[in-house]
Amino acid sequence: METLKKLTLEQVKKMQPCAEAFRQFINDFGTEAEIEELYEWLQERKDWLVWSMGAEINLSSSLLNLGAYVNTADLEGWTALHWAAINNNAEIIKLLLNKQANKNITDNKGRKPIDWAIRYDYEECIELLK
Repeated sequence: METLKKLTLEQVKKMQPCAEAFRQFINDFGTEAEIEELYEWLQERKDWLVWSMGAEINLSSSLLNLGAYVNTADLEGWTALHWAAINNNAEIIKLLLNKQANKNITDNKGRKPIDWAIRYDYEECIELLK
């Protein structure tokens, strides 16, 4: 079983948007909690689930393998693909697309993940999202 304690400092830094969620989770469950417990906890916190899937490749993969819906959207309509695109994370974009993420999904303001990649000129992400 995978525990949160196995996450490296580099992995945690990539999870900046969901830092508050992890602080709260670790407060409630401790660092020895299993990844399955985190997934169950995140099911009731859709925004944080989306941020988590778009933040770090190993966590994203684990959550998806546990059954997280790849096109889950937060309150703004952002999916993990939006988060990966704005953070220039081609590795997560590849993973999400392989898991059937909808690259044409729009947020509440009509923006697609590629729009963020184009805005910041993230070439590799643009190519993946075309």
